[in-house]
Amino acid sequence: GNEIKANIKSYCFICSHPREVFQRNRINFKTHQQNDHNPWMYLFYWMYLQEKEDSELTGLETVMKDLMENQSIAYFPILRALALPDDEEEDEEIQGLKDSVNVLTAKIEELQRKLDVGGGDG
Repeated sequence: GNEIKANIKSYCFICSHPREVFQRNRINFKTHQQNDHNPWMYLFYWMYLQEKEDSELTGLETVMKDLMENQSIAYFPILRALALPDDEEEDEEIQGLKDSVNVLTAKIEELQRKLDVGGGDG
């Protein structure tokens, strides 16, 4: 419950960028969520496509409707936001890799401590 609430307040539901990325670039996070990546607009678009006759759909609308009906999220701009500079996306990926390395390093150090304590004969 609390973790979900924290994620909602800390990450954009549509692009998955954390709040800090927008703050670093002096972009209001709430404005981004309301104007750039408003989940309600995605829902309204889905409803619009459901109501429109298939014969009236444009090429893009047909592709989008197919993706949505197949529960694909390929159309979501994951780690992409027009308001952010392009290099920010790379920075996020690099930070994710650094975080993974830090977690692995901590686990290795913990295992090493356990080995050192348990195998005193060396």
